[in-house]
Order: sequence, then C-alpha cells, then structure tokens
Amino acid sequence: MQLINKPTQLLYSLHTDNNQTKLIFKEEIKNLLEDKNKKEFEKADLIAEMFLDVNEKIDYLKSQIKLLNTIKKQLETSKQKTKEIITEIFEEYGIDRLNGVMVSSLTINPSKEEVKEHIVIKNEEALIELGYAKVDEKKIKDALYTDKYNEIEPYIDIELENVFKPATIKINKRKIQIPKLETA
Repeated sequence: MQLINKPTQLLYSLHTDNNQTKLIFKEEIKNLLEDKNKKEFEKADLIAEMFLDVNEKIDYLKSQIKLLNTIKKQLETSKQKTKEIITEIFEEYGIDRLNGVMVSSLTINPSKEEVKEHIVIKNEEALIELGYAKVDEKKIKDALYTDKYNEIEPYIDIELENVFKPATIKINKRKIQIPKLETA
C-alpha cells in the first residue's frame, strides 16, 4: 500500500496559510474518512503516515544542519590555522604587505591581547528583585557601565580573562572589482 498521498503533499503547503490549500486539504481528509472501501485502521494509518513523513523529513534536516555546522566549524578552523601559518611565513621572509590583482593586498594583523569580562552571579534572587526578570549576562554587563553599577555590584563578581589573539593575515579586498586575469 502506497502511503504517500495527496493530503500529505498538501500538508507541505499548509505553512503558507493559503485558504484554498486549507480547504482542499480538509476535503481530502473528509474524503478519506468517508471512503467506504478503506477500513478504519487504513484511514488511521494514512493520516498518521502524514505526520510520520513530516517528522522523518524534519529529523533528516536536523541531521543535515548538524553536519553542515560541523563542516562549517572545520572550515573556519582550517581558515584560521591557514592564516596563522601564512602569517608566520610572511614574518619569516620579512613581508608585511603583498599586493595583488584580484585583491588589493595581503597584510598582517598584529597579534593582540584582549581582556574579557565574565560575570559571576552571587545572588540571582536579589537581581531579579531589582528588575532583571531573567538574569542575562549581557544586560548586567551593560548595566555595569551605567548608574546602576552600585545597585548590582554587591550581587555579582567580575572575573577577567586575558585572551591572546595571534597575528594573522588580512585579505584587503578591492573597492572596485577587476576582471579575473586568464593565464595560459
């Protein structure tokens, strides 16, 4: 028995909230329920199969999104490592700028050290009483640099972390695109 049917195909279009699609879908379900040639269990299975089919597609998409996110992270890591290695080679050869045709130039962004603040909540209930309905680290950080500092300071600790960012290569794009050169 083929369980993919017209109502299932219509189900995929219901997200548009189109009244005509809803009406046709309702009619298809009513026709299925009124079909004297199908037993009750067949009707139940056909309706359930619509949802199972959608769930299967959602699960497949979730797994593909997870896979794509993994690939994206790997590519970002590879890109960063590549920039660091090329920067090391540029520094080894004393190159601080390399001009290009397709790109304006390649330059080196110097290494830098940044300080990151981390908020540690000592008394969440007191912060909620002060109007922070949900203790949100970003809102608390923003409040630290306002007149509310003295109000929230007793209920939090601020931890500082030094983050070292190595020197990396920077690709300076052209403001005006030059057509690609053909090499023979």
